[in-house]
Amino acid sequence: MKNLREILGSLLLISLVMIAPIKIYAEASEQYSFSYTVFIDLSHTNSSTGIEILTRELFDGAVYILFRSPEETVSLDPSIKYFAKIVYGDLSNFTLGNTYSSLDKLNPDITIISIASLRKSFSVDEIDTLKKYLANGARTLWLSAKYIEDPKAVSEINRLLSYLGSNLAIDYTYIETNRSVNKLVVESSVRVTAETYSLTYGVERILAYAPSPVALRNITTDTWRPLTESVLGTFKNINILVVSGENTSISRETSQGKAYTYNTSPPYPIVASETLRELGNSTIIVSGALPIGGYAPLITWRFGNEFFNGPRFLRNIVLLYTKYEGELRFFTQINTRISNILNDVASLIGNISGTISVINNTLTSRIDSLVARVNMYDQKINEAKIRAENLSAEAALILTKLDDLRSEIGIIKTYIYMSIGLSLAALALSVAGFMRRK
Repeated sequence: MKNLREILGSLLLISLVMIAPIKIYAEASEQYSFSYTVFIDLSHTNSSTGIEILTRELFDGAVYILFRSPEETVSLDPSIKYFAKIVYGDLSNFTLGNTYSSLDKLNPDITIISIASLRKSFSVDEIDTLKKYLANGARTLWLSAKYIEDPKAVSEINRLLSYLGSNLAIDYTYIETNRSVNKLVVESSVRVTAETYSLTYGVERILAYAPSPVALRNITTDTWRPLTESVLGTFKNINILVVSGENTSISRETSQGKAYTYNTSPPYPIVASETLRELGNSTIIVSGALPIGGYAPLITWRFGNEFFNGPRFLRNIVLLYTKYEGELRFFTQINTRISNILNDVASLIGNISGTISVINNTLTSRIDSLVARVNMYDQKINEAKIRAENLSAEAALILTKLDDLRSEIGIIKTYIYMSIGLSLAALALSVAGFMRRK
């Protein structure tokens, strides 16, 4: 019995230790201001898939979630209430403690509106509130819907974008892969630019389940065209954040697309942003994939046996566009340092290359001079060799002549010896004759 009491006491202590940080967090959210503020509107949709993951990812921010009524929160994960503050009403009028407020008065750093299935259209008051909120300056509004979940939601988001003066729109079609299994599981990635590089922190793959492509729309003429790299050169205030992979295509099953058809080549923009200069340089993020809500939203970290970086990506978006940055600042600093080091190395290599070039030119000049001198000496040696060969020929000729002279001398000697012999013989005969006469 004593052991049972000890075990129960230990379990109670462990439970208190685990719950304490959450309760402290909840109390702190009421007393202290956080690094950034996020407002999530779930009052226009009937799906909140992944909201519990998102609130945990945004642990260092003040998170507000809007529902129509308390009845909608009954099935929520209990932990959400520790990481976020639940408010009720609509964008133009919701409860905030014992008072009422509106989005433009609360003025959060970023507002996320993700509509999986449209429950209720935006009222005129809500649209005016959104416009006032953006006009406050340097705020971010993330609007998302996708055709395969609810075409009406896409129409509602596009209507809202038109009213706010955005040139972006979500097209009435969806993207699929060219593989035979899980064709609607579109592996996407961050489009890396100088502005979006920090979004790649911890992010390699993002799941976008049958997303709709983001298009460029002329509000005045209602003409649509694909949002491509070439278009970005004209619209400097628009940036593509996430694109589909190369092994994707526009679905053949839909013919409602206004900008994209099956023949449109990948990659396709899934998430894009636009700076609205007329609304205080605030930013609108438009995505044809739902960050939360619906089936397999962007925040998904696992689909079957495949793993993705959805939670990290959503946190990166919030950190970047609230300008708080958090750990992204360190990531950016490290990247900057690495870039500076690489630039220094490249400069050093350039200097070494220049020095080597000078040395090479100097050595080449000296070698050329030595080669010229060697060639000159080689020519002289050849000339001397030729002279020697000529002298050798002359010497051989002289030797031949000497041999001829020797032969002639020999003949002359023979003649002389013969003459002497004959003379001696004649003398001997003369003496003999003389002696006979006596």
